[in-house]
Amino acid sequence: MKTVVTLLTLTFNISLFVTVFAYALRARRRDLRYMWRRPRLLILSLVALFVLTPAAALIVVETIEIPTTAKVAMVALSLSIIPPLLPQKELAAGGEPGFAIGLTVASAALAVVIIPGQVEFLGDLTGRPYGVPVAEVAGVVATLVAVPLALGLAVGRVWPGASERIGAPLTKLAGLATSIALLVILVLTLPQVIDFISAGTVLAMFLFNVLALAAGHLVGGPDPGREVVLGISCATRHPAIALTIATVNYPGERFTAAVILCLLINAIVVGPYVRWQRQRGRDARAWGPTEATA
Repeated sequence: MKTVVTLLTLTFNISLFVTVFAYALRARRRDLRYMWRRPRLLILSLVALFVLTPAAALIVVETIEIPTTAKVAMVALSLSIIPPLLPQKELAAGGEPGFAIGLTVASAALAVVIIPGQVEFLGDLTGRPYGVPVAEVAGVVATLVAVPLALGLAVGRVWPGASERIGAPLTKLAGLATSIALLVILVLTLPQVIDFISAGTVLAMFLFNVLALAAGHLVGGPDPGREVVLGISCATRHPAIALTIATVNYPGERFTAAVILCLLINAIVVGPYVRWQRQRGRDARAWGPTEATA
């Protein structure tokens, strides 16, 4: 069992590496300039991603009495970034394309500095070991985020046609690999997941996901194309960094089960939001600009 979980965690790490590489590869110059030309939007978005979302997790875990493993799982997930297929999901829900890609690249570029600092700060603040030593966290984030980001931007600049030829297939492949790995882990750890379920744990994870989604939605508003991008970005996180950060201190299937349960609850929360945003977009197009503003 431990060997299988280790291999699946490696799959998560590889999928995150490929995902970041593919996003950087597909980024156009206008996407890279989008955020830097809007410094206020950039700052607010980073605050929502790297401050409000971890704060939501911290408020929940310090307010509701749940197992320590569940607390660490939520905090670790709040520090993770960039799930596979994120921009595609945001765009399908009516998100603004330049903001979706620009925010993904900007957050990836800054994660290598911000995430290790968050881990140390939250550990000092709560007195709990929410992660591995800062240097090790920085190394993990650099390997999984900074390196593929730099490679993707470099390859995209030297070989512009690569974004069309391999960018989209790589993103889909990474998303498929992550989905399969999550499904396999769910099957393998289902008894632990069921055993882990309690009213308090489910409530805490539900509140965390709702608060993260609401924070991004409100900060990104009132523009519908931005609120959906930031809302989904804050609420949906890749499990690779979360598992890497916390399994050092909390190894075993119970922690994996806690992460899986939180991701399942995330799907329950985010799914209706995405469908609502899609319906809003269809309604707006049906009314047209004149009727919609009347």
